[in-house]
Amino acid sequence: MIESEYRSCLVFGEADTTGSGAFSAANVDVSLPTAMHRIGNNILKEMMPAPCVLANPKYYFGLVTMRFRRKRKLREGVLLAMPRHHNFFHWMVEILPRLMFYDRCPRLQLAPLIVPKSAPPFVGESLRLAGYGSKAMFLPNGVYRFEKLHMLSTLVRTIDVSVDAVEWLNSKFGAPSLNTQTPRRIYVSRSDAKNRYVSNEPQLSNVLSEFGFTTLAMSNLSLDDQIEVFRAADCIIGLHGAALANLVFAKPGATVIEFYPPDLIDMPFNPFSPIAAIRKLKYGFVVGEPTRMGGYSVDPKASGRKSGLMRSALAVLAHNADRSRSPARTIPGPLSPDLSLWGRIPRGHVRVRPSSHRPTAPCR
Repeated sequence: MIESEYRSCLVFGEADTTGSGAFSAANVDVSLPTAMHRIGNNILKEMMPAPCVLANPKYYFGLVTMRFRRKRKLREGVLLAMPRHHNFFHWMVEILPRLMFYDRCPRLQLAPLIVPKSAPPFVGESLRLAGYGSKAMFLPNGVYRFEKLHMLSTLVRTIDVSVDAVEWLNSKFGAPSLNTQTPRRIYVSRSDAKNRYVSNEPQLSNVLSEFGFTTLAMSNLSLDDQIEVFRAADCIIGLHGAALANLVFAKPGATVIEFYPPDLIDMPFNPFSPIAAIRKLKYGFVVGEPTRMGGYSVDPKASGRKSGLMRSALAVLAHNADRSRSPARTIPGPLSPDLSLWGRIPRGHVRVRPSSHRPTAPCR
């Protein structure tokens, strides 16, 4: 019998209210590193980040094959790792904050937190920085049967970002640093990525440097340093990708411009816009052009009706960074005043303004 301690997360009416909390069950099988679980022939949907997880062959294979594999027996644990824990965004924004349920249930704190030993370094580093390092049990890959297993549910529906999660992360990862050497204007590069990279990044970085931007690849920084950099920044420009999960630590009033690849402009939900709303950031985006070499280009010197667009955007960013001046305004350029920030904006267009997205509603 499954025991649960529920917490109501009101969204918009009873139909959208999500039950969440800590769930406990007996004789649960867990396959690592996929972190798929099985209770007899069932899985708990409240644990899963999204139904589409089972469309991924590695998760489906981990689920169906665990019944045939030798199982190592353990008495009790709290399964913290979930599918997609290897991705920095999903770990930081969707999975790690589930520990708020762990904090609220003293009896759970007697059991270790179960995490794969093969998890990326940021998993262990985040647990250490948040104060859970001594409570984690890093297990080798394989299948385990727990006499009793506790599992922590999702905080919101899969298309949402939890306000509680953002607040919890800021409470757990300490106070902002007073280091005056930390750059105040940063460009978050994906030069180390295999997809969604800016193919003309050297040219773009040169223009950004004219406006005082420092180019940084988050993979070269420790988690502690990443948090410090985002907390100190007045202006953040970055490519759509997991590193922008650090926006949860950005200070209210900071300005953010996100670069989009053109094939993602119509995706049903972008998590970084609601994060910007929760943190009270001024948010806008630029859509790049696909290139033959792969990736996409964001050309600050584009000709025609987009001439000087990025330079105009950067000028506004510099203006906004001066706290003695007025807040963000629409960037001058080829923009129609009725363009919606969340609608389909023609490629190369950009708007920066305070984010008005309601954080608990899906982005349409």
